[in-house]
Amino acid sequence: MTNTLHTDPDSGHPDHTGAAPSTRTIRPPGPTTGPNRHTAVLVDRPELVEPPAIRWRESPIDRTGLGMIVATYVAMTGVMIAIGTVIVEWWDTSALGEADADVNRWIESHRTGWLTTVSEHMSAISDTDHKILYGVVAAPLMLWLFRRWHEWTIVFGGLFLEVSIFMSTQLVVGRERPPVEMLEQSHTSSFPSGHIAAATTFFVGLGVVILMRTHRTAPRVTAWVLMIAGPLAVAWGRVYMGMHYVTDAVAGMTIGVVVVAVMYRAVMRTLPPDECAGRHDELVAAAKGLS
Repeated sequence: MTNTLHTDPDSGHPDHTGAAPSTRTIRPPGPTTGPNRHTAVLVDRPELVEPPAIRWRESPIDRTGLGMIVATYVAMTGVMIAIGTVIVEWWDTSALGEADADVNRWIESHRTGWLTTVSEHMSAISDTDHKILYGVVAAPLMLWLFRRWHEWTIVFGGLFLEVSIFMSTQLVVGRERPPVEMLEQSHTSSFPSGHIAAATTFFVGLGVVILMRTHRTAPRVTAWVLMIAGPLAVAWGRVYMGMHYVTDAVAGMTIGVVVVAVMYRAVMRTLPPDECAGRHDELVAAAKGLS
């Protein structure tokens, strides 16, 4: 590793020993001139280029963040109950509600064997047993990779908040299922879609965690694919199977997006800026180029 020249802050003269007490410059491999030159990374926190320390005792949520989460539960539950009540009392009996149901009727009339099989698999992505499996696999993996609770909280704390909003809304709003043959049995009402809300929370939350942790192109593209394709796949499966109206799907997606946004903001309050947006990933990559 090539040492850089530093200036002694006390004498003002160059320090030829080759290392400053708390600052060193990391220059990634590659051209140093021209339009594609790399910019040196000045590290004044050397621990950032080391593997993450174990930080189990650090709380991922402070009091203000907890207040944000509680406020979101109250506000989103209230909004969803209000919207659901309007849908049941007015929308479903109007021409707009009839058009909403016509989408389900059109899909039912175009069902085929292979489409039904695909839709069943898409819907199953967000089944309860599968969500438990995701938790069993992803939760320990996150805790092992990141050595802290913050990323875990965005995804699985978000799922807890989503379920709380969904269940509270279901207790009040009793929208009937679409007027088509349902390909699956359910004991809950139609609005909002819990499957789609959970899928949106999980896939968008997972994508946000990936975007937080790296600037590399392949993982970031994967994150965006997960955030878009995951919820849409589950939404298609649930609507195709006659379990939900399109409006139920939109409500479920809205819950998921809002929940992840709030959990992200709440968690980010407890993290220093230089630990976010792939900072650790960038510095580790730059440091490896020196060896």
